[in-house]
Amino acid sequence: MKRNFFVSILQFALGAIQAILCLRFMFKIFSPVAESFLAQWLYLLSDPLIYPFDAAFPSSYISGMFFIEKATFIALIIYTLVGILVINFVNNLIYESQRKRSK
Repeated sequence: MKRNFFVSILQFALGAIQAILCLRFMFKIFSPVAESFLAQWLYLLSDPLIYPFDAAFPSSYISGMFFIEKATFIALIIYTLVGILVINFVNNLIYESQRKRSK
């Protein structure tokens, strides 16, 4: 019971981070009105997530039309990989502790 609940919380957090970063990536590509409440809220929410990657991966335009924010894309990949590793690590810890108890 505890295993499923804790792992579910981690999976939900990872999914929320992925959704926020995907929306930001799409908003930046298709350039909705930056002054809209939804866009401002999304950028405010996602800024701390991409901050560590912002300087290393500069943004650019493709064909002069689409604004590609590389930091968001890299952050999405890194957070996904780290999230999967953490979830697997927690699963293994819980599994081992339950196995030791059952002996």
